[in-house]
Amino acid sequence: MLSQTVLEEPYPVKSLKISSQPLSIPESRIFTFPNRLGNPWQPDVMEMVSQREQIDPHDVEMSPKTGSTGDIRFHVKRAKSLEVLVNRPFSLINITKKIYKDSRKKLSSAIEAPSTHYLFDTRDEIFWHDGNIAHILCNVMPILLELRRQEKDVTVILRQRASDISKQIYALMGFPTISTDKAVKGNILAGEAHNQDLQLWRVGCFGRYFEQFESLLIPQSDFPEKVFISRRNSRIITNESEIDLRLSKFGFQKVYFEDLSLLEQWSLARNAKIVVGIHGAALANLAFNRNAVKLIELMHPGYATRFYRRCIASIDGHWCGVTAQMPKEFIKDLEFFPKPRLFAGYDLKIDPKSLGLALEFLESLGT
Repeated sequence: MLSQTVLEEPYPVKSLKISSQPLSIPESRIFTFPNRLGNPWQPDVMEMVSQREQIDPHDVEMSPKTGSTGDIRFHVKRAKSLEVLVNRPFSLINITKKIYKDSRKKLSSAIEAPSTHYLFDTRDEIFWHDGNIAHILCNVMPILLELRRQEKDVTVILRQRASDISKQIYALMGFPTISTDKAVKGNILAGEAHNQDLQLWRVGCFGRYFEQFESLLIPQSDFPEKVFISRRNSRIITNESEIDLRLSKFGFQKVYFEDLSLLEQWSLARNAKIVVGIHGAALANLAFNRNAVKLIELMHPGYATRFYRRCIASIDGHWCGVTAQMPKEFIKDLEFFPKPRLFAGYDLKIDPKSLGLALEFLESLGT
């Protein structure tokens, strides 16, 4: 952790370019919970084709600005839309805290960081980044590791009471941090690129930089090759015993990432050859995978995203989706009164037949 520091000779303030690579996402499948959309008299599994996708290479500009974080806006803005307030009522508390912290930052004297470092401030997005391993590995870390590849020094600014997992990740990956709610003065990284461009760049960089941490990981022989990643407290499978029994017959071993250390999570993800997992932060650990992993992602039909499908393609893996049973009022809430994150935290009921079809599909792809 850094504190107040005497400024050294500063970096020249100029735009930093981070370049992406082309990404080809192969055709894949999603198998639904049996429903009557295709046959009103008899519910059945529907097989949906996810078409082949091509993401072209493009550059993203990061613009360092010398000054104080109390005065400079950052490259990612906090969402304040009505949808967020409706679907995440507790975000009202976070917004109130943000207003208080912003006022405190402006009224407090700024901490001066080393002027030979770029500062990456994660505090404006603590609702997303702090404590969420997926948002750190997928959103923040690709930028930091790309800047390190360019031989740039970066310091990460965390909130005063940053989560232990955040501190551990940055420490393990060798990035100094400043934990404070005050303003910090230095070369602040701000972005000129559209957020969508940045998101596509990040997806293309999934796993691109993580091989350099191989020496940190635990030997591969200590971990299974077929893994079922379950969850304990939220977004659980309501018929998990049925799904667990089905998967155990195929040789899968169930794990809870909540029970594992960071290095155990990364090492298990590195070694896996086929993974069945509920959509969530745990799947981001597959950035460490070096086995062209096959992933079956279990999703709520109201929150079936393309993110991990793209990520798995970027590490030469194969993806397949299985959606859970549709709840009552599903169409009204998703289509007629769009609430895209309403179902993100819902529990899931997964059909064993749908899961079996997904396993057969991935098996047909070979190695």
